[in-house]
Amino acid sequence: MKKIIALLILFGAAVIYLMPEDRALNDHDQESPEEISQSLEEKESNIEKKDLETVHKEIKKQPKKRDSSHLKDNNNNQASKQAPTKEELIEHLETIFNNTYENEVKRENEEKEISKAQEISPADESGLKTYKNQYENHSSPVDILWVIDDSGSMTNKIKEVSEKIDLFLNQFIEKNVSFKMAAVNTSRELLHDGSILNSINYRDDKSSFFGAISETFNLSSSGNGEEQGFLAISDFLDSNGEKFLRKNSRFVVIVISDEDDGSLLYGDGKERLMRTQTLLNKITEYRSLEEAEVYSIVSFPPHVAKIAGIRYAELSYQTKGLVADIKSDFHQTLLNIGGRIIKSKLNK
Repeated sequence: MKKIIALLILFGAAVIYLMPEDRALNDHDQESPEEISQSLEEKESNIEKKDLETVHKEIKKQPKKRDSSHLKDNNNNQASKQAPTKEELIEHLETIFNNTYENEVKRENEEKEISKAQEISPADESGLKTYKNQYENHSSPVDILWVIDDSGSMTNKIKEVSEKIDLFLNQFIEKNVSFKMAAVNTSRELLHDGSILNSINYRDDKSSFFGAISETFNLSSSGNGEEQGFLAISDFLDSNGEKFLRKNSRFVVIVISDEDDGSLLYGDGKERLMRTQTLLNKITEYRSLEEAEVYSIVSFPPHVAKIAGIRYAELSYQTKGLVADIKSDFHQTLLNIGGRIIKSKLNK
């Protein structure tokens, strides 16, 4: 009798031990590749502190499994229910962080070489003049939201932003581009709603304009260490989106942070990281993804698996914006962003 009782106790313990894992697996199987950002949000437990090369070596050592049931799911359009593999996740991360200014310049140079024979001849003065006028007089408005990490580690970067924001603005002023700018911090406080930071006020009252610029971007770095950039963007759109965004304008978000987003949502007695797709859905309430771009200036170490700004970078990738290294030359980074925004406007 004692042996039977002991066996029952062991069986019960085994069931209790396995149940949470089974639930986790079942929940994971319900995820889809379209919800890849959820997997990115779990990177801390999957690939944090792993060198990218080490991860690749581990993957190569693992035999590739051919699962006929997976193929059957594809045929039945059920592949979306399959969770991404580690190999697919690493490939996706690499794709996101290849979306940089450096690679963009390389692509542009290659395109120039290919189309060199079709370029307008320098002797064709009228053609060049037409293009120049189109560039300088393009009047499609652009509305820009700055999202600035105001935690203690950002002291030097905040100072750089406040000192070099004029480099960014000069490009819009020189090209006569109509702009509006607002700013929030990752502590979810509104720094400026854009009522003064716009091209109209620049022309009519430069003193007030630059005074507001100086006050807005010379912010304190004593904010919350739990950076919530996603929720800051969502809050701004809920409270100021209608009055800030103009008809037919493009919506541009520029994130500057040395840490990843940690926006938490609460429900059913639980807290969860806000999904990238949730924020994208919020943006599309105001603009289509073809009319919005997110630029991320984030921590960008050599190894993809250790990047701190993965969620912001994913947002940039999904909106066809670009990623920049926060440790790079800030002067050039701001010039790159401004130039790319103007160029994007002309190509739309």
